[in-house]
Amino acid sequence: MLDLAQLSETILGRNRHKILHKIEENQEAKVKIGQIKNINAEVGKLNLDDGTILTRFYGIEGEIKYSTFKVYVDGEDEQVKVFDASCQPIKVDKFIQYQLGIGGYQIVQIGEIQIKVPLSIKEDFRKEFISYSPEKKAEVRKTRSGKPKAEFLQYPPHPTVPLRNLNEGEIYKVLKKTGVDKNHNNANRYLVEDATGEQFEVLGTKSLESLIAEKGLPCEFEILSKQENKKGNGTIVKVASPESEALAGLEF
Repeated sequence: MLDLAQLSETILGRNRHKILHKIEENQEAKVKIGQIKNINAEVGKLNLDDGTILTRFYGIEGEIKYSTFKVYVDGEDEQVKVFDASCQPIKVDKFIQYQLGIGGYQIVQIGEIQIKVPLSIKEDFRKEFISYSPEKKAEVRKTRSGKPKAEFLQYPPHPTVPLRNLNEGEIYKVLKKTGVDKNHNNANRYLVEDATGEQFEVLGTKSLESLIAEKGLPCEFEILSKQENKKGNGTIVKVASPESEALAGLEF
């Protein structure tokens, strides 16, 4: 059985300096099937496109982390699927068996190879599982054939930039709505462009949604203020149109 986590660890161990340099340049380093299939015979038997992302390395607080294949619920059709390291669904020949609980996994057949893939356990279910008695935990952990129900799993994450990370005083442009994020209470996702032409996605907040409702799309905005919320566990970001800010600066 192919262990993608172990393979990713080996890739990291033998290429740490190159991966770190790539992360410092582009914030992440991706390894594709086509780069590995002639080196690792099992990867070559997966029958996946060469462009499929096997492992994605990224940095968090000075540490190198990685993600590889994972089981999520596809937000388009609510089906349980295996996704590659860039959160793109991949074709699986057979869902063989799975185990729920913390550290839950799915064994699948892709091409000629069986792979053990981690499950994206929902946080609510994770918390519930922790409260179970040892006997109930053992019952939940029993190996079962097929694949788990969608209700236990997360939707694939979409990389977004928090509004709190944007710079006050700079003008940004909301180009279009790209979808909704089912991991964040169906919040709208928007494609935004900064003054340099770089594009990224953000989640709609109450302030941003209000501006979009007023101005329509596309529209420009700037960060008006950033303030810690009352609980001290988040930031309230208020936005305004550049035009409104200019009018507010009139002297009389």
